[in-house]
Amino acid sequence: MSKPRGKNTAPALHISVLRPYQLDLTPGKPPMIVCPNCSRWVMPIRFPAGTFVPVHRSDDLWDVKVRDRAQGHRPRCGESWREVIFDMTGEQWAEALHHDTCAVRYRRGSRSAHSRKPRSFED
Repeated sequence: MSKPRGKNTAPALHISVLRPYQLDLTPGKPPMIVCPNCSRWVMPIRFPAGTFVPVHRSDDLWDVKVRDRAQGHRPRCGESWREVIFDMTGEQWAEALHHDTCAVRYRRGSRSAHSRKPRSFED
């Protein structure tokens, strides 16, 4: 039984705790989640010991290929190698996503449109 080399002592992340827009459980595609710590989309890695958030870096320079050796390695995200528990099916996710987007659609705007102050008529 192979286990990931890293260690994360944080409790397991249940995907039902995340908001529907922070998941992608589209059928036919690999599952994707948003890292709760750094808000980066990651694809959980499956091992016989469980499913884990892969090692990723926490800054926004993830696409830079050449790095300055004097700076060293970028810091690893604190959520790396955290166990992920899939306690929601793709159908449940799609229903929750539909319900969440419908709720957003009917919210009132935060900015009010004020009408002009009526003029007073003096006789």
